[in-house]
Amino acid sequence: MSIHDTRMTLKKTNLPRQRHFKHFATLAVALTLLFALFAACSDEDFLLSDSTIKSNSYAEMTSTTKIQLSTFRLDSVLTSSQNRVWVGKAKKQAIGTICSESFLRLDEPKLPGSSSAYYGWQGNQKEVYDSCTIVFRHTGQFECEQDRDTIQLFNIRVECLAQKLEFADENESNFYNVRSFHADSLIGSFTFNPRPNSRPRLRFRLNDSFGQHLVDFIKAQVNLGSNDITQNFDKFLKGIKVSSSPDAKALLGFYADSTMICLHSHIRGFQAVKVERQFRMMGSNLQFNHVWNEEPDEPFSPDNLKHRYIQVTEDSANFKSVMYEGLGYYTRVNFPSIESLKNMSKYQHIVKAVLKLYPTVGSYDKNRIPTSFFLHEINKGNVITGSVINARGSSVYSTLVYDPFDRSQMYYYADITYYINTILSQDLVDENNGLVLTWGSAMTPTNYNFMIFNGHGVDLHRSVLEVTFYNFDREER
Repeated sequence: MSIHDTRMTLKKTNLPRQRHFKHFATLAVALTLLFALFAACSDEDFLLSDSTIKSNSYAEMTSTTKIQLSTFRLDSVLTSSQNRVWVGKAKKQAIGTICSESFLRLDEPKLPGSSSAYYGWQGNQKEVYDSCTIVFRHTGQFECEQDRDTIQLFNIRVECLAQKLEFADENESNFYNVRSFHADSLIGSFTFNPRPNSRPRLRFRLNDSFGQHLVDFIKAQVNLGSNDITQNFDKFLKGIKVSSSPDAKALLGFYADSTMICLHSHIRGFQAVKVERQFRMMGSNLQFNHVWNEEPDEPFSPDNLKHRYIQVTEDSANFKSVMYEGLGYYTRVNFPSIESLKNMSKYQHIVKAVLKLYPTVGSYDKNRIPTSFFLHEINKGNVITGSVINARGSSVYSTLVYDPFDRSQMYYYADITYYINTILSQDLVDENNGLVLTWGSAMTPTNYNFMIFNGHGVDLHRSVLEVTFYNFDREER
């Protein structure tokens, strides 16, 4: 008898009040038990029919799925328009010694506060040359073989270029890390102790022969009354190269817009008046860094990564992958088990797919740990095809998760559920497509950040894809 039938029977029976109350109490208990049964099975859908009871239920399960990390190198990396002068050498795990030198093109001499070229030399007798100096301002960024070893001296060198620092093609607007220019004369050097995390101004004197040559040029322009000052100055000073001594063991960063050559003089008179003329950077795109790797025998050397479509998989690199801005090294993630997930999705529904990437302990600057990485889709030829998005259409990025007292458990967490389900919904799944990590929304580095990630093949803290799915069970009886 159904519940409906029972209620109808109660309405049609004419019983004494006491017996009616007993039946009502019994019915109330029965209904309570029945509702409790339904509440306990709230995740199931009961359908009543004449002959069968069908049950759609599921079990929630979470498992880790294999991924494969690999490293690829961009053919070139934009290093101009970033306001950084990187100079020196630093030994990095897995990739060996990194070297960097910087090139700048300077503007014609100007008096401070003047927006136009103004030489204003006060004649041969009135104005007298004193000295010529160069100014750098340290960004506080410092890397060396032994972390924060400031005992080692650092020698910085300044040279004049033999050819004009300019673009080879009129359609170009920036320089890249693979470019360099030949320098033919050393005009100054300085040895000092770097101070990490501080931003001091570094000023040292250039050779007086260069200073006198500069004064002669200015006098000649004043006497000639030249109107094309910029063109003549480009012929005189084609640009400068800033580098370190060959035995350098540190890599330092300086602000490009603070770098300038200063010409010091004084005007004779009743009281000497000091004058300073400044030669500042001519456009941020006319300053760039040339970066290279000195050790070709490493797994991630340029010899092993000659083209951007070549990948060094974790299997051939001690189950590691590398991120390094200056050399253009990027980590990509492939999903070799994606076909298996597609087959499972026929009877299992993925409700959560989380990518966990564990960095190798000690492979990063603990004072500059990246808080996140952006994720982009990438094809077999290592060409980015778009940003990874979520169900709301927003860009997906990984979030840093760690205990400040135990960095060994640190990892980057990225929810890629929508991406995985989108891939599984396609008729054909290409295992050669994957994801790539970037330091920002685009591959335009501003610092020489470095990090190594543990591959899936390591024993401890392996990078994985963690999948949570509902396993549906349909039974008929």
